[in-house]
Amino acid sequence: RASSFCTQLQFTTGQLRVCHKWSILLDSAKAAATSPVDLPNACAPDFAVASFYKMFGYPTGLGVLIMKKRPKPKRITSVREEAMISSSEELWVDRKYSPRHYFGGGSVDVVLPQKDFVVPRRTQLVNKENESGEYVNLGVTVHGTEHFRGILQLEHGFKELDALGGMKAISSHATCLAEELVFQLGKLLHDNGTPVTHIYGQWGNYLSKSNPRNGILTPGPTVAFNIQDRDGCIIGYDEVSRLASLNTPPIQLRTGCFCNPGACQEALSLAESDVLEQYKSGHVCGDKRGVVNGKATGAIRASFGKDSLWEDLNALITFIQKVFVSRGSARTRLSTDTSSDTSTNANIAVIESLFVFPIKSCAAMKVNRWPIHQTGRLSFDREFALVDSSGSAMRLHSHPRMSEIHPRIDLDTNSLVVSAPHCDDLILSLNTPTDESNNPEDVQVCGVLCKGTIWGGRKASSWFSSFLGVRCWLARHHDVGKTRAESSRNERGYGLAYSNEASLLLLSQNAITTLNSVISSQGWGKQVVSRHFRPNIVVSSGSEAQKDTEHQVTSNPEDFWQKICIKTKNNTLELNAIGKCARCQMVDIDPDSGMKGNTLRALAEYRRERGKILFGTFFSGSSKNESTG
Repeated sequence: RASSFCTQLQFTTGQLRVCHKWSILLDSAKAAATSPVDLPNACAPDFAVASFYKMFGYPTGLGVLIMKKRPKPKRITSVREEAMISSSEELWVDRKYSPRHYFGGGSVDVVLPQKDFVVPRRTQLVNKENESGEYVNLGVTVHGTEHFRGILQLEHGFKELDALGGMKAISSHATCLAEELVFQLGKLLHDNGTPVTHIYGQWGNYLSKSNPRNGILTPGPTVAFNIQDRDGCIIGYDEVSRLASLNTPPIQLRTGCFCNPGACQEALSLAESDVLEQYKSGHVCGDKRGVVNGKATGAIRASFGKDSLWEDLNALITFIQKVFVSRGSARTRLSTDTSSDTSTNANIAVIESLFVFPIKSCAAMKVNRWPIHQTGRLSFDREFALVDSSGSAMRLHSHPRMSEIHPRIDLDTNSLVVSAPHCDDLILSLNTPTDESNNPEDVQVCGVLCKGTIWGGRKASSWFSSFLGVRCWLARHHDVGKTRAESSRNERGYGLAYSNEASLLLLSQNAITTLNSVISSQGWGKQVVSRHFRPNIVVSSGSEAQKDTEHQVTSNPEDFWQKICIKTKNNTLELNAIGKCARCQMVDIDPDSGMKGNTLRALAEYRRERGKILFGTFFSGSSKNESTG
């Protein structure tokens, strides 16, 4: 392994030094964590760094910088060159060409606060004599107080490595586990023969060899992969990570691009245009959008080290088999016979509850009758959102106290009334913004960019910030009151406001009853109510309709409804099914207390489909006249 690496590194460093006279720094932190690192002088870089945290698991924030000796001194003409200078070289700086951006304690001899003048440390106070009898100035490498408490722990860390047999033994152990994981992942197939996983990098090529161990360099103990469904479509790493956290025992996976966007782009075969398109759609590094426009934005990584066990590997394989491998007719637990025309089952359900959510992620407003927007959305539903200092819409699972904020729309006074415990009511007009000079700003909702106008000014901001303990602002969706033509440029689609996917979310009481039976059978605590899932419409089956139909009422009948008609006094609203609602940790939050439960874990037992947990159905439609339903 070292010889192959050295050949490549020697060629690279030679080219850089000859053509550009650059200094080379090698980040060996990952390699040094699980294997011995030996770089002969012919291919040794000028500098190398390693992390003690990666080697021992403690202490954090402490590493080592190894510097190569050079026979000749070198004049420094910039701060960046100064930072790269070998400690055995003579240090002298021409201030005319050395603008310094920052420095730490102990690294300077003198500094003037009113002028751009600083002399780097050049005294012999911390000098040590090296093996050649030369004095080495280590003062230039010091920036701030040394991590002396962590340094005291290093001796114990090295003793632990020795007790395990040294780095060669650790390397053999970790690589063996990684190799076994690759073989186990390679054997996972869906019922139609499609591989369950796609493995990236050298491990992906490793599987294709008939005898991998015969003369082939074994990759390191890190395996990057993605999971795909039986149709070959990538399942987002965010979905995989969320389901893994619900596993028994819970599995924590590192996902994304692992701070290496270049390698990530190459592995996923993403063109620069793909990356820019994902960014324009709202995806940024570190978010939870594993798939954008059908293409993966990152991967899943399994790393093995000195503390890894065979049981860890088996737990991961068992989890993937249980959750993601399709097995013929049993591959989805959501399906029943849908070959019959469901239109014959008219009046099979009646509306039991109507909910409007004026402020996204805050408490529901239950109504008996309510105006319908021309897009089919309940008027004022998800029309407002609380936005934090980063420009993102705040969510209930991150701020549970939002469940205690009760917004109410007063149609008579055309105002928004907001109440919360121990707070005076906040009353805002819906007619005009407090500050008419406000321009629409970008608001990020679940990783998607849309427009919003600050509403209520400082008065509203102070009210919400004081109650939640987080600086935030109230924003109103920019499409309010506009026609479809005026809103054609809205990236989220006309009429959605701050809804996730469609204008209406429907859920049946049958689905709630079935879920509560699962929660009770598993002993997972308090049962749920419909408001856990923030639906707009909750329906219940009518007994007479059940007698008239030849089809058995399923636990989630809304899964199979393609169209619903809602008759009002002045109009008939037709809604078409858009798709099922993929659930996240928000359903775990009790809408009354803000306490966290096991709702998502219970749903994962029987509502998984292609790596997603689905519950409830989105509908969308249009109404010619705004009416009251």
